[in-house]
Amino acid sequence: MAVDRSWRSDDRRYLLDQVVDEPGVEYRLWDADGAPVGEAAGPEELRRLLAGLGVDLDRMESVPVDDPWCE
Repeated sequence: MAVDRSWRSDDRRYLLDQVVDEPGVEYRLWDADGAPVGEAAGPEELRRLLAGLGVDLDRMESVPVDDPWCE
């Protein structure tokens, strides 16, 4: 999996990666322990996934992919 960009929720409970070169998957969501939470094929599906978890996409904070929290 190659990651283009990453964000974390403002409460630091989730990490969101925008992935590349994975057919049918544009976003992958992880919890703070690194366990997978879900995948989304596009922005609308992502908003539904995050809304179901009580996460506001507009409040996600950009994270450099080399940030230790992303590992």
